Amino acid sequence: MACRIASLVLALCLSAIALTSGVAAEGDTSGRLLVAKTLLNEHIVEGKDVTVYYELFNVGTGPCLDVTLEDESFPSEIFSVVRGLPRARFDRIAGASNASHTVVFSVNYVGYFNFTAAQVSYRTEEDGESVATLSSSPGIAEVTSQSKFNRRYSPHFGDWFAFALMVLPVVGVPFFLWRRSYARYCSAEPTKKRS
Repeated sequence: MACRIASLVLALCLSAIALTSGVAAEGDTSGRLLVAKTLLNEHIVEGKDVTVYYELFNVGTGPCLDVTLEDESFPSEIFSVVRGLPRARFDRIAGASNASHTVVFSVNYVGYFNFTAAQVSYRTEEDGESVATLSSSPGIAEVTSQSKFNRRYSPHFGDWFAFALMVLPVVGVPFFLWRRSYARYCSAEPTKKRS
């Protein structure tokens, strides 16, 4: 079964490579952008920073010109920009290369938020028409409150200290009694038997 799945995956990969190489071989020299929008944070917490990473891949053979990335999916009443800008411009992305952009936001919201796609526009020729596309969409993510995050993921040093204080009498008193009787019996000289 595993061999059959592996051969199926290999066949799909080879057919995808054959299709993409066939498109490039037909003489298409225009640029085509694929855009990925990724949230780099594992947990999104109120009052903490959220890092959004954009990757722009030119999968065509020609350049993409006047590339503009705009992400208006972060309302100013919920997110504030810490670093970077939600709008980026690239003069040129060469064929078969990529570019990236990062923005850091601070979140002041608790609940679920739908992280939607960013808008990208570019031209494939100097005097050509503008082409519009969308990035991938990270989807819905939970924005956790600071107290809930700490309750779930903090090391709970105070709890462990209280636990140690409660366990100390239960373990310490029997140990102290054993140690005292052990010392008493071990320190006594053994008596010699008379024959």
